Amino acid sequence: MTTTKTPARGAAVSRPRRRWVVAARVSGTVVFSAVEVWAVIVVITRFTAAGASRVALALVLAGALVAIFYAWEETKVSLRGQAGSEAKDG
Repeated sequence: MTTTKTPARGAAVSRPRRRWVVAARVSGTVVFSAVEVWAVIVVITRFTAAGASRVALALVLAGALVAIFYAWEETKVSLRGQAGSEAKDG
């Protein structure tokens, strides 16, 4: 029986793999941001709310903007991590 070992969390990862992971994160964040912005624009332009629905809509839209901000913060951390590891390697 053969077993495959996966690297432990935090284990060293090769430079090409790090670049691929960061590139995937950046492209995913770009797509996520574009979809979220599109959805916010559609909701704002086509949804008429009154009373409690207006408050709920405002909270949901604020949550969407926080999600975009958080996604870009995580991407920025990944980019810094890659730059730091390349400085150590190079």
